[in-house]
Amino acid sequence: MNRRFFARTGVWLVLMTLFAFAQAGCSKEEDPPMMELSQPAMEFGDWEAASQPLSVTTNSGWTASVDAENSDWCRLSISRGRGSRQIDIMVGESNDNRIRSAVVTFKTTGRNSVTRTVLVTQQGENIYGE
Repeated sequence: MNRRFFARTGVWLVLMTLFAFAQAGCSKEEDPPMMELSQPAMEFGDWEAASQPLSVTTNSGWTASVDAENSDWCRLSISRGRGSRQIDIMVGESNDNRIRSAVVTFKTTGRNSVTRTVLVTQQGENIYGE
């Protein structure tokens, strides 16, 4: 009888200890995600292919994407990361004389995500030679 009592008590102690650790792990509050970009807009003043750096400052994982209709001429050196880093936004050569623009969207991963955008514009080719 003594062995059964100690066995049951031991099992309950182990279960209660595991439960306590599980609760302690769940109650930890994480810092809310934050994200800052070094600039809200980027202008490429020439029709030629070029790239410019952009700094992403965050305490979270993140993704980046170019709006679908402009992803053929505006590209990113990387499209996801964790923490702060610098990426390059690259534009291809423009064969048009009109200004074109794209929106690059950055979003933190996880709950309570934060979204930031960068407007990218590129001048058109000067077909008049001016």
